[in-house]
Amino acid sequence: MDNRFKAAVPVYGCGFYDESDVFKKDLEKLTEADRVKWLKYFDPSVYLLKAEAEFLFVNGNKDRFYNVIPYHKTYSLISEKSRQVCIKPDMSDSHPAGWEPLEIRTFFDHFAFGLAAAPTVQQVKIKDGLLSASYTSPVSLVSAHFFIPTIHFHPMRNESGNR
Repeated sequence: MDNRFKAAVPVYGCGFYDESDVFKKDLEKLTEADRVKWLKYFDPSVYLLKAEAEFLFVNGNKDRFYNVIPYHKTYSLISEKSRQVCIKPDMSDSHPAGWEPLEIRTFFDHFAFGLAAAPTVQQVKIKDGLLSASYTSPVSLVSAHFFIPTIHFHPMRNESGNR
């Protein structure tokens, strides 16, 4: 890792190629010795442990190349205080789609020019069928959108029970 960088934004990619539904097929074509060598020297998971930059990981929720298990394992190699994760609902897998998220510019503008950081979710709780989240933000939020693919719930209410 080149630790001269203050910030990094991997879009789509992750480590643990041997656990990727797509890439593991190519690795399985290698001899055992070559597969071990490839994973030791080329898999991103090996290098992320040495990273010192702040990270924003960006991916879609349906990425067939980097499924959720190796993706989670990859971003978990970076300490919680040095990482943010942005999962875009139905994000296409292409170069233009990877350049599109505004979160990327906000992230880099913060580190390069000292502009406001993006809001960050601190804690998410589900209690008695209600979802609540705490966050920090240098600016007031007008609205927030949550994408929760496996949970159906009623419109969010604040702590006083009001909508």
